[in-house]
Amino acid sequence: MKNIAIVFGCGGHRAQANRFYNTFCQDGDLEFFGITDEGNSPDWCKSFLVLGHFRDKYSGRVVSPMEFLSNIRNAYKFLRDNNISTLVSFGPGVAIFVVVAAKLARCSIIHFETWSKFYSPTMTTKVMKYLTKNIFIQNVELTDVIPYGKYVGRF
Repeated sequence: MKNIAIVFGCGGHRAQANRFYNTFCQDGDLEFFGITDEGNSPDWCKSFLVLGHFRDKYSGRVVSPMEFLSNIRNAYKFLRDNNISTLVSFGPGVAIFVVVAAKLARCSIIHFETWSKFYSPTMTTKVMKYLTKNIFIQNVELTDVIPYGKYVGRF
């Protein structure tokens, strides 16, 4: 059994996570876990973790260093307790905490740049280029501005 954690935010990020699950759930050898910054657990999650926001999108306030470390610790514990082997990120800032924890837990990491970006990468993707080689782009327009990513089309 392979355990996969999907980190997502609200709205479009959650919709992409649901589509990802629906694409891969037929493989009976996979269990899915969820991590987010707000909202309830989707039905497909075997276990679910809610962490705080990395950055308030209205005020721009970023978490304190203590909050940052606490979220990494909580994410690490979740990944280890659930024997997660692969982390799939759909772009919200909360993924930064979780990807740092995943690196420490020696998980494989896959990051999808959000489908709603066309001309510049998100802050999260700018950070992810230092944390994983597996960055997938959903819009062909981003191939020139994210040369370290691989274009895969929309999820």
